[in-house]
Amino acid sequence: AAWAAGQRFKDYTLKLTAHFWLMSNMLFLNSAMFPAFLNWHLSMREWHAFVGTTIALVVLMRIWWPHCVYFLKVPFLFYYRRWKARSCITAEQLCDLYTNPEFNLAEAYAEVAVTCSLVLVYSSSMPILPWMAIFSLVCRYCCDWYIFLRGAARPPAYDEKIALDFVRFLILSLAVHCMISVVVFSDQAIFPEDRVGCATDPSDIVALREEAARSNIENAWLVWSQDCNGTVRKLNGLMIAVCLICYVLLGFYPAMSALLRQLRTKGEGAILEGLVRERAAEDLLCTYAPRLHPTYSTAFKLIDLTAQANDNDGFSSSSSDSGSSSEEENAAEWAAAAEKWRKAGATSPALIGKGAPKDEDEARRLRKQAKKEKKDKKEKQLSDPGSPTEGKQLSLAPLKATPRNIAPLPKAGDPETSGDNASDDDSEEEEEEKPTAQKAAPSGLGPAGAISGRSADP
Repeated sequence: AAWAAGQRFKDYTLKLTAHFWLMSNMLFLNSAMFPAFLNWHLSMREWHAFVGTTIALVVLMRIWWPHCVYFLKVPFLFYYRRWKARSCITAEQLCDLYTNPEFNLAEAYAEVAVTCSLVLVYSSSMPILPWMAIFSLVCRYCCDWYIFLRGAARPPAYDEKIALDFVRFLILSLAVHCMISVVVFSDQAIFPEDRVGCATDPSDIVALREEAARSNIENAWLVWSQDCNGTVRKLNGLMIAVCLICYVLLGFYPAMSALLRQLRTKGEGAILEGLVRERAAEDLLCTYAPRLHPTYSTAFKLIDLTAQANDNDGFSSSSSDSGSSSEEENAAEWAAAAEKWRKAGATSPALIGKGAPKDEDEARRLRKQAKKEKKDKKEKQLSDPGSPTEGKQLSLAPLKATPRNIAPLPKAGDPETSGDNASDDDSEEEEEEKPTAQKAAPSGLGPAGAISGRSADP
């Protein structure tokens, strides 16, 4: 596992397959091959007594080991996290604590492959092993099902290559099974053949002792040289050849499956890969992203540049439009206010920096006309002795200012009003009114010669 983790792989599937082959080969060599070939000097009975019992015990232990250990850890994981969360300081530590570990897919495949291979190799000499393997696989399936759904994180995407390698590994184990079966079924003590030089006479005690002390490899060579149990050897040899051929062919399975898929769909339609190649050869669109096409990429780039330029122009024009619109809004407000004041009888206020209003001449004319009417009315009242104001002095108080008579003061230095100032006309009219008022003063004296405090109403 450490070697596979330290390697650099193109994708997750290659990492899984490398881990699977490394672990399965090591377990298979340690559990099956080394006990078979390192004990070649033992006889068949001694091998069953010392090695066969150990292999049967190993298969029995693999019914619950090692998957049941992970199965029992899942229920206690809830309480462990609650206890460990008290010492966590940051949110990152809590996320690491409550994230389930990765499911060991490569190890699960390797354990199942080793169990099946171990049973295949020694099932000919120990018929109880296949029944143990059935219980082991069922228990393994249930534990892995629960661990994968409740105690493991979501695995990354991978393809069927690891399952294909698992099948190839079982084929190699089947070939080894055929080789072991030749040795087991050629033992004359188990499957005797009534031929000279093959089976031993049961009455010959010395020959039986020699046969019992003969090692497995010597017994196999003797049987092979005497051509004993030739049918067993031929059948197992044929099976070994078939296994090797299947192992080699499975190595080319991905390429062969792709070829068969193309031949099977020929005349029934077109697959995406072939359609893409054909349209790309004809310089046509072969993708749902036209911007990636070499012919149209320049056009799309030009469209993007034009759109970006239009966006910049729109931003600048919107800023200028906002400035002009603010000026127009101010002018509209001033016009509405002037119209309101004009309807109320007042003149519009002078605009700062814009000079006097346009109706200044009309306002000046109206002012002069009002002053002239007042002057005529005063003279008429003074000349008529029977008027209600007889015996009373007219007040020389200035006229009450009304909005109709008030005009805005012109600015100093304004060329439109500097030549014809309304204040000069008012001062001249007041000087003309003073002598008239002084002559009419004696008629308003009372008995004590005091001036009456009641003024005439203009």
